Amino acid sequence: MKAYYGFVFLSLFLLSSCATIFSGTRDQLLFTSEPSGAKIIMDGRVIGKTPVMLDVRRRLGGLWVGYELEGFKSQFQQLDTEFNAVSIINLGCILCWGIDAATGALVRYAMPGVYMQLEPLLPETIRRPE
Repeated sequence: MKAYYGFVFLSLFLLSSCATIFSGTRDQLLFTSEPSGAKIIMDGRVIGKTPVMLDVRRRLGGLWVGYELEGFKSQFQQLDTEFNAVSIINLGCILCWGIDAATGALVRYAMPGVYMQLEPLLPETIRRPE
């Protein structure tokens, strides 16, 4: 029976990863724009309109976000990521590092909020002076 519990504990240790367990695989990000009301596009889908707080899945290499609003140029922005220090707890467990990488828990988004200043479609000569 002792061997059984040891096997279960070892299996759970090897099949889990620290960053995935302790910090999750998603971040809450606040999306805002000037003017507000811009559609937010991720992976080809409209997922909301600014301003909005969204639960965004982490990805290695970041994520591209598009903003669209009638009368303004469509604009894109990459959400930068940084190393998630909780992953260090994995130590020498290569499988754990792999799980954290696959789930995106190895990184986290570098900023809690995202802001985009949209540019009007009007030519420079027609824009109102500010």
